[in-house]
Amino acid sequence: MQGERKIITPLRGICLGSFFVTSASQAVSPILSLYATETLGASLVDVGVLVSAFSISSSITRFPLASIASRGKGRKVLLASYAPLCPLFLAQGLASDVLHLILLRILGGFFFAIIGPFSLALSTFTVPTESRDSAVATYTSYVAIGLMIGPAIGTLSVASFGTRSTFFTASALALLGFLFALRGMRGVDAKGGYRTSSLSSVRNAISNRFFAMCFLTILCFSFQVTVVSTYAPLYARQRFLMDDTIVSAMFFAYSIVLVATRVSIRSFSRKVRRRALLSLGLINSAIMVLSLSVSPSVQLFFLSYSLLGFSHGIVPPSAALIVAGSVEPSELVTANSIYFNSWDIGAMLGPFMMAYVVENLGFAQALNLSSILSLLGILAITALSGAKWKEIFSRPKAIE
Repeated sequence: MQGERKIITPLRGICLGSFFVTSASQAVSPILSLYATETLGASLVDVGVLVSAFSISSSITRFPLASIASRGKGRKVLLASYAPLCPLFLAQGLASDVLHLILLRILGGFFFAIIGPFSLALSTFTVPTESRDSAVATYTSYVAIGLMIGPAIGTLSVASFGTRSTFFTASALALLGFLFALRGMRGVDAKGGYRTSSLSSVRNAISNRFFAMCFLTILCFSFQVTVVSTYAPLYARQRFLMDDTIVSAMFFAYSIVLVATRVSIRSFSRKVRRRALLSLGLINSAIMVLSLSVSPSVQLFFLSYSLLGFSHGIVPPSAALIVAGSVEPSELVTANSIYFNSWDIGAMLGPFMMAYVVENLGFAQALNLSSILSLLGILAITALSGAKWKEIFSRPKAIE
């Protein structure tokens, strides 16, 4: 019994919880737009609303619940967010029309909004203060593996049992996530660790230029990546006649590149400034998205989408490390909730705004326009990093 406790440490329990719910979400993600259009008869605008609704719900939810966490209720709120995910995925697989699916996605966004920032913050309370960076890196690595495993599970599920079965598989994964999170939460002692005035935390975060830099960078990146993940499967189906299995395999290849990059992020951050890593990730994403829009063959399309995973492997964890190092521990839950909102806002605006571009100008033009967001992100890094352009790419000092 004693050995069992050592195997599932509080940090590992929290990480495994996030791993399984991330896998569940990513198993569904590749086929969501195809499921909505082909099984439920959704229009392109409906697809944009479907994806944006999830992010709108997440964005509205995060900060109010951060104020609850700041009063020491973070563990209870986190577990209450895990519990409904299993039946929610099940209900999505049984949806009879697109409106039903949109309403279920809104509920899902509400609960997923809590899991990311709360798990990330609570994971740092499982280790000594000097090991916060290590805890953040461990947590993001588990999430990255979930991002890879999810599409692989989705590919097998679609190929074996059909599109709807993927939601039932996701439901089982969400249940496992809840059980591991429950185990991990038993050993977390965060009393007083993040008690602070939410208003004060917001003010401190907004006045921190490194936090603002990460917020704007992630907003731009999220806008772009969500547009691509929403409309690339439909574009691939229209232009190259890709079936559901190949689409899921493409997401799996993307995730392999993502995980391989994220595993190396600690080594990268010792040799290159984190701000430089953010910039390199955005440059790569702009090139890959443009390549998707002009790909003459299914092979180049598949490769370009896969290599976009390199950017996803670099940009979010680099920004998370900068945020963790630029705010006080007592403000971390609130800061993470605001920071995660940047992803929600980008994911909310991207698919909805580009739905009208897709309808009137086509998929390729929507992808072209979304590549501009990378340049806006680089502009934010240049303006707020407090360094000249050449200095952004210089080797890091002992303390950044």
